[in-house]
Amino acid sequence: MTNFYQAICEALLKKQEGKENVDIFFKLIQGCRNVGYLKEAERFAEEGLVKYPDNFKLLSEYAWNACKAQDTQEEINRLLYLKEKCNGVLPERIYHRLIKAYLKNNDIENAKLTQKELVLHYPYPNSQIPTLWSPPPLPLIFL
Repeated sequence: MTNFYQAICEALLKKQEGKENVDIFFKLIQGCRNVGYLKEAERFAEEGLVKYPDNFKLLSEYAWNACKAQDTQEEINRLLYLKEKCNGVLPERIYHRLIKAYLKNNDIENAKLTQKELVLHYPYPNSQIPTLWSPPPLPLIFL
């Protein structure tokens, strides 16, 4: 934990000295969130997004804050906003997060649509997961 506190302190010092940039906000958000200070992480994300509203890293961290706060609907909203900012195509790992959020929210239809979109942009075998909807393997007893 000392590393997180040290990173937070160093980032705060640079921020106070007026040397803030996207990376300072990124470190503050991650540092606060990693030690359980979700409100502070959220505040730094919002502050950073005021200065850098289209920054992918900050938008992604903002969505991750909602996930860590277990606010699934807000996470979905933030990921969809991120998708809008990315001209409709997300990095593969963000599609996975969005699918998981839909599933946590019991929104199977949107999870399936997002999974189809994932495979469209990142076709298997390049994609990390071929499908979420394949049947589970049969137990050895049935083979």
